[in-house]
Amino acid sequence: MRKGLLTIALVASLALVGAHPAGAATPRADAYYEIWCTTAEGDLYLAKRVDARAIQLEKNPGGKDTATARFNANNPFGEHCFEVGPIEP
Repeated sequence: MRKGLLTIALVASLALVGAHPAGAATPRADAYYEIWCTTAEGDLYLAKRVDARAIQLEKNPGGKDTATARFNANNPFGEHCFEVGPIEP
């Protein structure tokens, strides 16, 4: 009985994952920034999106912008990241 419930739960969770295709993002309702990074080979990729409130350019140390600068200063893999935005929905 217990094994059957586990199987049902697993099948149900896989069905839910399959119903929401990978890469289909929920549209944001508020302004946001995108954090883009380049690899050591020069490839560009979108690392994440953050609320515009997380970027505090006038504050030192700031919010996500300070975290991005610290990542760039201490990254041993040669990647470099930068913020793009704010982007209004």
